[in-house]
Amino acid sequence: MGARVARASNDPVINNDEERLMVGFVHEKDAMMAYNNALLELQSEERGDAPPKLF
Repeated sequence: MGARVARASNDPVINNDEERLMVGFVHEKDAMMAYNNALLELQSEERGDAPPKLF
């Protein structure tokens, strides 16, 4: 199984439900930025535009 998905700010990420070894933290702002960037890329692909310049 893969790592579980964090749902709140600064949630710990574990390797699996059996071992429960903490492998890091997910910060809400980083998850939201990644989601928004993925949406921008998908929209540009659907329109046939060049990939967006994110930063």
